[in-house]
Order: sequence, then structure tokens, then C-alpha cells
Amino acid sequence: MAVRPRQKGKKNKLTTMQEFINAVGSILKMEGYTGLKVNNISKQSGRSRALIGRYFTGLAGLQRSYIREKDYWMPFLKRFTLSDVDSIEDIQATFTVLLQENFRSFYSNAEMQKLIIWQISEFNAIISEVSKAREAEGEKLFKASDPAFKNTNVTFRMVVGLLLGGIYYMVLQTKTRNSVVCGIDLDREEDQIDLLKTVGQMVGWACTAANNNDTISQSIPMMNNQFDTLDTIVGQLLTQDEPAATANIILVGEARKLKRSIPNHVLSLNNETQIRTYLKVVVTKLSEIIEDLYRPEHSQHPDADLIVDVLKTVIRHFFDVLPDEVVLPKWFCIHEAAEINLRWQNLKQKLEKVNIDPFLIDAIYFPISRLSSPEVEVRWYDFRYLKVYLSVLDSEAEGFITCQEDLFELMIGLGYNHTRFSAFYTAALKKSLKGLDEASRVIALEKAFTAVAQATSRTDMRFIPGKAGVIEDLQKWIAAEQKRGENLPLSGENTIVDYSLNTTLNTAELSCWQKLQLDAGMYTEGSVDEFTDKVSHNFKNKRGMRPSSASVRSKLYGKEREIYQTLQACVSKIKEDIDRFLR
Repeated sequence: MAVRPRQKGKKNKLTTMQEFINAVGSILKMEGYTGLKVNNISKQSGRSRALIGRYFTGLAGLQRSYIREKDYWMPFLKRFTLSDVDSIEDIQATFTVLLQENFRSFYSNAEMQKLIIWQISEFNAIISEVSKAREAEGEKLFKASDPAFKNTNVTFRMVVGLLLGGIYYMVLQTKTRNSVVCGIDLDREEDQIDLLKTVGQMVGWACTAANNNDTISQSIPMMNNQFDTLDTIVGQLLTQDEPAATANIILVGEARKLKRSIPNHVLSLNNETQIRTYLKVVVTKLSEIIEDLYRPEHSQHPDADLIVDVLKTVIRHFFDVLPDEVVLPKWFCIHEAAEINLRWQNLKQKLEKVNIDPFLIDAIYFPISRLSSPEVEVRWYDFRYLKVYLSVLDSEAEGFITCQEDLFELMIGLGYNHTRFSAFYTAALKKSLKGLDEASRVIALEKAFTAVAQATSRTDMRFIPGKAGVIEDLQKWIAAEQKRGENLPLSGENTIVDYSLNTTLNTAELSCWQKLQLDAGMYTEGSVDEFTDKVSHNFKNKRGMRPSSASVRSKLYGKEREIYQTLQACVSKIKEDIDRFLR
């Protein structure tokens, strides 16, 4: 193909770049990856070979641009999300659709077929780079699905890997050799339909095998028999006009049986998914019985109290594995509220003693007040957060909280993202800025921004799980105030310019990693204090939070083996890349 004559006027750089990328695709489809030479690409595109160096810095840059444009996996994977609280059914549906969509896309994309052939035929640094990025994106799905298959006989990653490899192989056999596999010709529509159906079946079999072991099948009927007996007793009790002064003797016996049998059933289960499913059914059923037995018009509720005691036993044994979404019965909440309100009165006195604003005290009381409110539905997540919340407040109110700023830091560390707290904090900060000159105002806002970021985390939970974190909320407001002082526009997505780096390490791993680099001479900070301050300011842990300088300092010399196992994996990857470049 002759080189096109140079057009007069301004060159269209983007059009030329796209023509080179299209030329790479054409050559790849016709000749394969071995035909990707500069002269071939120049000839195919009708453009000067010199422009490849100018626009792409060379053949490697052009290949990278082509691969990134044509590799459908990255945008493809971003369409699929899972969280570690998703059910086995969600995992099954997600991976079924993902693999079926992959087959459709790969079968119809000749360029992607050639890219996969190239990837498995020879080492290429660019393809390896894209492949690693693809794997990292896919790892998010696997990390979310791994807990569902833990302690089962199913290696789900292997199932997906075999299905993915099989799809690639069968499509490539059909498209490059025009041959069949096991008598299956994917150019036939009926065989394509059968393949899609089989993919769904195999993912389903894996999920079913993980979720439905014999032990859960045995435990559920046994539990159902016990609850059937309980339902019969409760039904008889509900026919009585007045409840007895003491609990029904037969109900007492059944409650004792439940206290023994529920833990035993849980111990017989094989994985966390089974345990959560079983406990969800148990707690839901106990809650229904408590609601039936609780009669607000009466002063005593001995039968309901008895089943509340069973529920408390379950909670005590399995506090960390109860499903977050389970709704707790109102009588249980009233039971708990009585003790918690006594603790709150003691805490309130301590806060008043150090002159905490009454409005802030009311804002802090809000999570506690919800427990006894008849209109509020309290889930297990809410109750679990409240237990952590109150425990931290109790332990740190004496001695730690000496002023309002101390309480601010504590509430931020507790993830208390309620509007009442945010409103009070911003109002207090605004009041403190009044009368300051511009220089002092800027310093005060920077100090507040840093204090919010460096608040020591007390829990990875937040009061309202679906709402933005308190740190994000407060920093947005502070950043808006900073822009207001600079007369900059407040709208747009870039209200906060956060230049700190996100990492996949927890605070202990991050601290040790930075200390290792300091010891190796990569940093030149003169003191540990200066070094930890900079680590705190410039890095976030895997929860998206900047650790405080004190937290980094306390973890510089971690002894736990798990820390260094994580870092060893990172170092090994870095060493592989360095060794490859030095070959």
C-alpha cells in the first residue's frame, strides 16, 4: 500500500494514531503477532514509520496502546462486583454471567483471539503487564467469593480457571483450525447454546457442593423439629388471657434443649456460609417467638424473658458470625437498653464534668436512644456497632477526654458518620475561625484537615454503613472552606485534592515496609519522628485511612510473621520485574 500524500494544513494526530492502531489489528488478524513489524504497520496504515516513534515512542508503545484499547477484560470486569457479605447465590449468578459473557465476547472478537494466542505463545513484557492488571482486577471478585468456599471441598478458583481455559481453547480450535472438540462445533448455534448452559450448570454445581453439605441438611430438619415443638407450646400460651407469674415449665425444658443443641449444630457445620445461614434462620425464628410472647400491655413477660435468654446465649457464643441483616426483637432491645442506659448516665456525667456541649452529648446519645425506640428496627449490625461504640466511650471517657477536641477525635475514630455529629463539628470549627486573619485561618483549616485524617481508628465499622465515612464528610467541608477563602469555585468533583497514596497494606505492614526502605537507604529523613509524620501524611492503609504518626511509630518494628509474609510477596514481585529488565 502506497504511503498517503501529506495533507496540507494541521495534521490530525488522533486520527493518525488510530490508523496505526487499526493497522496493528489488521496485521494481527491476517498474519498473527509475528507480522507486527514497523515497516508492515507503516505500509498497512499508509503513514510514515517515523510517526510511530513520534506518537508512540516506538513499536512497544504502539503495541501497548493497541492492547489496552482492544483488551475487553478490564472494562468487562469492572461491570461485575461482589462483596464479602454477598450470598452464595449472588456469587453463582455473577460468575455464571461473567463466563457466559466472556464466551460471547471472545467468540466474536478476532483481534482478542489473536492477542490470547500471542500471550500464550511467547513472553512479551507489554502483554504480561496487561495480563497482570487483568488478574488484579479479577482478584477483587475472588477475594469476595473466597470466604464462601473456605473449609469446603470446592476450589472455586480452579473451577473458574478450567472453564475460562476451556472456553479459550474451544473457541481458538473453531476459529483458527476450523476443527471440533469432542464433536462440538462452536460455529453451530445449538452447540453455543449448550456451552452457555453447561457453564451455568458447572458454576451451579460448585456453589451447590459448597453450600449444601450433608451436615447442614441434617442440622436444619433437627432444628425445625425443635422449633415446631416450641411453636406448639407458644400457641397454647397465647390462648391464655393473663400470663403466669413464672415461665411455663414445658417451655423452660425446651429452652434448655435449644441452648445445648444450637451450639452443637453449629459445630457440625463445615464453613462460614453454612454457619451464617443456620444462625440467620435460628435468630429469625427466636425473634418471631419473642415478638409473639411479648405483650406490651402486661408488666411481666416471663415466657418472653426465657426465649430472650436463649437468644442472648446464641449471641454470646456467635457474636462475630451472626449475619448483619438479622432484625432483633423489640423486647430483646428493651432488655439491653435498660443496662446500656445506666452505663450512659455514668458516661454522660463524665462528659458534663469536662464541659462538653449539651448538643454534642445529645448527638453522641443518638445511637443508644435508637435501641429503646418503638419505631426503630434494630439490626444485628446496629447492635454490634453499639456494643463497640459504648465500650470505647466507656474505656476512654476517664482520662482520655479532657476537652471537646478529644471527643471529636474519638468520635471520628469510631466512624460516627451521623449528620448530627458532622453538623456540630463543622459549626464549632466555623465558630473558631471567626475573627482570624487569612493566614491564621488557613493554618487552622490545615490543622483541622490533618487532625481529621490522623484520628486513630477504633473500629472498621461505621454508624451508618451505606453512608460516606465521617472522615470523607468532614474533609469535604474543610476543603470547601479552604476554597472559599481562596475565592475558588466550590462545585465540581475535585473538592478535595488528596495526594496521599492508597495501599493494600494494613497499618502494621505499611509501617514495616516503609521502615525497611528507610533502613535500605531509600529515604534520608533525619529523625524517626519526621519519618513517621511523613509516612502518616503520604500513605493510606487498605481501609483508605491515613494512620496517625503515633500509630506508625508504634508499629515500625513489628514481630508478627504474617506482616513479613505479606511483604515478602511484594518484594518477590519487584525482584522478578528487576531481574527481567536486567537480563
